[in-house]
Amino acid sequence: MLLFLTDYHLESARLILSLDSALKPFDLNASEHIQKAKDLIEETGYKRRLPELEYLEELL
Repeated sequence: MLLFLTDYHLESARLILSLDSALKPFDLNASEHIQKAKDLIEETGYKRRLPELEYLEELL
């Protein structure tokens, strides 16, 4: 289940970054999702998602 949770955080960050101005009133933070995904990747060894994580970090 942790792999699915990692995917959730990456997708949430991607969505927030693409709709940043529309989501401002909800106080959602892409950097929090990215950090949680990064922690889960390190914990689980889910290295397959590293390129996506690095891309999202660059977008911040």
